[in-house]
Amino acid sequence: MYREIVLKMADGDEKAIPFKATGTTSIRYKQLFKKELLGSITEIFEKVGSDELIRLMKDTGEEKKEEDNMSPETLQTLIKITGSGQLDTIQQMAYIMNMQAKNADMSKLSLEGYINWLDQFESFEFLTNSMEFIGLYMGNRETTSSQKKEVAQLTEK
Repeated sequence: MYREIVLKMADGDEKAIPFKATGTTSIRYKQLFKKELLGSITEIFEKVGSDELIRLMKDTGEEKKEEDNMSPETLQTLIKITGSGQLDTIQQMAYIMNMQAKNADMSKLSLEGYINWLDQFESFEFLTNSMEFIGLYMGNRETTSSQKKEVAQLTEK
């Protein structure tokens, strides 16, 4: 799946950044960061709570661009994500998906390149857009195939 997400840059400007989740996203993530991506995402859901994360996904549409106007519930959920110890997972996942969208040479990715990439953004952007990144990655797991044949119905004789 491909999506452009508008993020605030370190200089204050906003820019649409491309992200792409594919079947190799978790492999590339593990190669560079030495941990399982899905396990880290699962840990976020366990520590923060599925209901709160789903609400966050619905609530952060326009609010994410106006941090001063966030509801207390949204702010509390963002604090829980930070407290989960997995904010780096979201940043790292975003890096891998951005490099995939740019068709970068994935064999040349490095921790130093990741840190340099991260420096160009406002740090709060990854937190407020966390569900966009998780949704993009998890959406890659949805099927787009359809049944080719009708299912036979059994009838009694």
